[in-house]
Amino acid sequence: MPICRRGGAAAASRHLLDGMSRRTTTARWVPRDRPEPAGRSGTGAPGRASHALGQMPRRRTTTTTARWVPRQGQKGEPGGSGHAAAPVDRLSALPDTLLHHVMSFLKAWEVVRTCVLSRRWRDLWASAPCVDIRLRGSGRDGAPPEDFGRFVYRLLLAREVSAPVDTLRLRSSNGEEYAETYDNDDVNIWICSAIKRNVRVIHLNGHRKDELVLEHTAFVSHHLKILKLSHIKLDGKILKQLSSQCTSLEDLELNNCPVNGGEILSVSLKKLTMVKCSITMDLSICAPNLELLCCITPYYHVPLFENLSSLVAATIMLDDSFLRRDEFLYEIAHECRGGRYGYCHDSKRRGSYYETCKLADSFSGKYLLRSLSSARSLELLAHSGEVVMVRELRRCSTFGNLKTLSLGEWCMAAEFDGLIFLLQESPNLEMLFLKLELSYSNKEAINIGFELKERSFACKNLEVVNIRCSKDDERVHMLAEIFVANGLPIEKIYVRRTGSTYSKGLMQTKFDYKHTAYSSKAVIELT
Repeated sequence: MPICRRGGAAAASRHLLDGMSRRTTTARWVPRDRPEPAGRSGTGAPGRASHALGQMPRRRTTTTTARWVPRQGQKGEPGGSGHAAAPVDRLSALPDTLLHHVMSFLKAWEVVRTCVLSRRWRDLWASAPCVDIRLRGSGRDGAPPEDFGRFVYRLLLAREVSAPVDTLRLRSSNGEEYAETYDNDDVNIWICSAIKRNVRVIHLNGHRKDELVLEHTAFVSHHLKILKLSHIKLDGKILKQLSSQCTSLEDLELNNCPVNGGEILSVSLKKLTMVKCSITMDLSICAPNLELLCCITPYYHVPLFENLSSLVAATIMLDDSFLRRDEFLYEIAHECRGGRYGYCHDSKRRGSYYETCKLADSFSGKYLLRSLSSARSLELLAHSGEVVMVRELRRCSTFGNLKTLSLGEWCMAAEFDGLIFLLQESPNLEMLFLKLELSYSNKEAINIGFELKERSFACKNLEVVNIRCSKDDERVHMLAEIFVANGLPIEKIYVRRTGSTYSKGLMQTKFDYKHTAYSSKAVIELT
């Protein structure tokens, strides 16, 4: 099918709209009914839009058209003497860049429908830089075309040849709704089409039950800067291609993506976000120009970070119970989180925890804390007994640039050894945030695996210590004594108390008792 040019704009608009579900619209002007001229069908709006779908089944519509005329002015209003007020179309008077920005909030089929508004809007959709073709089963996106796959193909053909696609948003086929109109092979073709048009941003969403497998030959672009993937299967080949063939990639976001090992080696990457990704094999990440890093609850393995010399801010949140499937390691992680290995003064329990840290080597994440030593802002969050971060304390180096530090319960070991050690290694720290999690079932916390030579620290630039805890957490007073003993005025310590841990513990106990017979896994995860 030939690509529609501007000379054939009228036929294109009619063909595209013929294949789309129509809606009854309202206007602020007063309609005056008039018979439709002979030989004229559909909306009659010229443009290239209708070409993209051809003659497709459409819903029953009325044949009466309306001619819009301005309302007569009333007394006291401009034109109140009976003369018609001159119509002012302020929206159409805006420049193309602003109208395209408005279109970026609409789905592609809604953008195409704007061609019927006026001559000003006739071909505006064909150069819109954002193409959003995400479908949702809930029907929140209006009425999409019946033959959706055919609509997308014709949409891409009918666009202006010289107009680049800046942003592409799409969702893979889930094998259920709309499965007859397009499949994941079509999705890969659409991605290739957008890449040929120098796409700069791609948002691709898969499905929980049927993750999309990307074609290795798709991502070859020197223009792609932002790539956001959700529920997309990735392997070493596609990661290698993203690293070597996408030379301008700066922002990579992976959300619930199965990653089968490999390496991300990118000189251009500046921001990396990984949320609940299932990393089944060792994954190494080397990005010397990376500035922002966010790694939230990886499954099975913790990534290995290397050469993050430009890092500015990082957020790391770990949970051992998701790192391995082995029942024994699940139990170990659960016992660690409950604080059952006790204080470092108990040599037997210290040995048990030492063995657990040895098992933690299979979780990967070696030199995790050392790789973050260049950051100016760090957020390290985990439950009590988290073994990877505690293991990495022994390999930690000085955080010379660190200004802001947020810590979770994992470093509140016996007598706060982990916290004190990190403060000793952060001489230029200015702001400290502590998030405590007190469990009334067992107040003991595990040790860090080694004893401190001294318990003093020197943070001369420390201005604020913000502690968030429950109302009945008495450790706040112990923390205050530690900071005051090391030269911090009490006025710089701020405490924000939440609900009672005792009440939460009772509610949790009732929940565990009620659901134990149904799912022991739920009890482990919620504890």
